[in-house]
Amino acid sequence: MTTGFIYRGYYHDIETGFYYLQSRYYDPIVGRFINADESDCLGTDNSLIGYNLFAYCDNNPVMNVVPTGRFSWLILAAVLLFTPVGGTALQIATSTISYAGMAITSIWDKDVRADMNSIGWNPFNDNESDVQNSSKVSFYKGVPVFRTTSGGRSGSFGAIFLTKGSGVDDLRHERGHNWQLMMMGIGTYGYTVGLPSPLRLGKWDRAGNYYGAPWETMADILGGVQGRTHSKLEIANAWGYYAISTLTFPFTALYWH
Repeated sequence: MTTGFIYRGYYHDIETGFYYLQSRYYDPIVGRFINADESDCLGTDNSLIGYNLFAYCDNNPVMNVVPTGRFSWLILAAVLLFTPVGGTALQIATSTISYAGMAITSIWDKDVRADMNSIGWNPFNDNESDVQNSSKVSFYKGVPVFRTTSGGRSGSFGAIFLTKGSGVDDLRHERGHNWQLMMMGIGTYGYTVGLPSPLRLGKWDRAGNYYGAPWETMADILGGVQGRTHSKLEIANAWGYYAISTLTFPFTALYWH
């Protein structure tokens, strides 16, 4: 780094144009220090004179306005909740933690150990029969599977909760929901699929066509369900619902009546 030694021992960084004043950098373009100061850096009279009040907005309060100074956290929350980044991150975290938990539990639980041995401890197992024959846990295409008692309904949210006695298309359908989670994000998926699916909202269930609902049709498509077919209208409706969920997800509630 090329620097110039100037008045009072300050250094001028020729590359950035900043001045280094022994403890922090000063930007002559915006006329402010670029570092955030600690509260003990207040003046002798406890005033804010000389205190950098704009580090929270990248020293640009004109273009980056946020009263609380927490806009970066809001952006991060929005990314995690409403984009594929958050959905994929949740899926990876859930799969990793579940795999570790199964490994630990297998030490004393012979059923878990047998279930995982049957798939060779491969988290990307794609053998549906091995998953169906499991008694407590398994993995299917990167997603943890937990077996639940017969008679209930299967579901998924980062993990597949597969009722005992479920068919292969039930497993594929729930895996399709996991693809939706990764594509939509946590918040979007929770609102547009997590609410209407278990509550059986919309005209489709009332007409005896539960899987004709756009969020269910999309899961069938993504999961590779073979025992059910969908009309071109249902498929188009599914992708239209996904598009709306991506752009303005609150409006998907219009489908639920």
